[in-house]
Amino acid sequence: MTASSVMAASKPITLKAILNTVKDQKSTVAPTSNPVANVKPDLIVGINVSGNVTISASFIKDNSLLHIGDEISPFRIGRAVKNVQSLGIFASVKTEVSKTASGKVVTIIVRENPVIRSIQFKGATAFSQSELEGAIQSKSNEIANLGQVRRDLKLLEKFYADHGYERARIVSFEPPLTAGDPLVFNVAEGVLEDIQITGNTKTRDYVILREMDTKLGDPIQNQRLISDLRRVYNLGYFTSVVPELADGVSANGQVLRLGIEERDSNGTFTLGGGFSPTAGFSFFSDVYWDNLFGTGQLVSVKAQLGRSSTYQFKYFNPWAWDKRKSFTFRTWLRDGQVDQFLPNSSSVGYRSEKSKGVEFGIGWPFTYELVSNHSVKYESVQLVDVNKSYTVNSYSFSLSYDTRDVRFNPLNGMFHTLSIEKAFWFNSRSLDFTRIDLDLRQFFKIADQQTIATRIALGYLTGPKIGDQDLFLREFYRVGGSNSVRGWNDFYPFGIGNKQAIASIEYRYVFNDLLQAVVFVDAGTATSGRIDLSQARIGKGVGVRFNVPALGPIRLDWAFNDEGDSFVHVSVGHSF
Repeated sequence: MTASSVMAASKPITLKAILNTVKDQKSTVAPTSNPVANVKPDLIVGINVSGNVTISASFIKDNSLLHIGDEISPFRIGRAVKNVQSLGIFASVKTEVSKTASGKVVTIIVRENPVIRSIQFKGATAFSQSELEGAIQSKSNEIANLGQVRRDLKLLEKFYADHGYERARIVSFEPPLTAGDPLVFNVAEGVLEDIQITGNTKTRDYVILREMDTKLGDPIQNQRLISDLRRVYNLGYFTSVVPELADGVSANGQVLRLGIEERDSNGTFTLGGGFSPTAGFSFFSDVYWDNLFGTGQLVSVKAQLGRSSTYQFKYFNPWAWDKRKSFTFRTWLRDGQVDQFLPNSSSVGYRSEKSKGVEFGIGWPFTYELVSNHSVKYESVQLVDVNKSYTVNSYSFSLSYDTRDVRFNPLNGMFHTLSIEKAFWFNSRSLDFTRIDLDLRQFFKIADQQTIATRIALGYLTGPKIGDQDLFLREFYRVGGSNSVRGWNDFYPFGIGNKQAIASIEYRYVFNDLLQAVVFVDAGTATSGRIDLSQARIGKGVGVRFNVPALGPIRLDWAFNDEGDSFVHVSVGHSF
């Protein structure tokens, strides 16, 4: 075959033929793989835990939030470590990732905190170990959970604050580092570092300080401090006691500053006289000195001259011994004509008497509120008109419970007293009797500066010669007058006898420190027979109280009795 014949046999090459040839080549070429699309992601195919001793592996896995089949990533691994660390029970947490043919295996490696073998509260004195342990969630023989320990700091401070220790702080804690180490809370309770008193120019510091149960070095508790200041105010020597707390020198210290304002005077001298158609002329002189030389002691001297002459001396020391153990001494002498109001009689008579006596008393407190008193008395009485004489040799015991907020002008609280006096027979001149008295007083604060005051007083006197009115006239109860049932003259009581029952209620409104108003109702009876409450007499009225410094409230009551008569009572002090 020649070249020309070959060329003749060949088809001409056209653009269409070239394009068709390229198309056919595309259809015969095998498709190439995408390298990115064929790369399989790294999946978690296993989760292991190591290093745990007490905490279960499942608990750690659950809190890591890692799951089989999750795609592994630095973010997910870092989050798992933080989740386990946030449990607070591990000293360290880390992870290791290993590769297998099917995926990745994550191993969580932990080191547990030591077990709490004991818990200590350094600096804590106000509460017992068991009380403080009960206030927190961390417990002995459990793994130290630092997250819980931090929450315990707030729990402890709340516990202190709930009990009035608002200045207490939990300054730090020391976790156990090795087995056997304790968990330690460092407590700053806000202790009293110093007491600074200003304004007391007469009263000595120790008279104020001894009333305070909070001593230097004690943690400051709100209610206890309030009670301390109330006791200081109840001394009656001050018009105001203003406290202020300031930071002390030490980080844990507090300084209490007491601003004292003293009353103008704690001593009085009274001289006066008067005349009445029945008693004639009378003169009196009283010297009363409370807080003697700023020591808290009391001296009183009274003298009255007239139809009857009376002299009395009294000494009282409220802290004769430690912790409010008091001592009282009293002696008196009386000579002249004294009034006598016989039962079933409507007139007042007089009889000549001579008497002298002496009394010693000791107050023995159980607490500030609960106090017992013990006294012995000797008195010799001569009845000149009837040519009789007798002696009283008695022992008295009383128990009083006093929670009044302000004792000389209460708005709230109670004052209850039970007293028993036993006069012993020694010879034919000895008067033998037993006296039992119960006095219940309650004060209900109904609003600012307003209170309802109530009183119930019961008395019973008995003895072998109780029917001898000459001997027992001075010992009988008298009801009707300024201190029992108002509306009757003190010289003309409506009831007299060896039994008494009195009830009173007052509404008191305090305008200011110098003035208050009252509305009152009294009821009572006294008899030597059986007490019949239906026979009780009633008095009612209104009154005002003028507070005079160093003397106390001057009482002015206008009372109406159930017979339609009225009477004005003027005296010193509240009726109860």
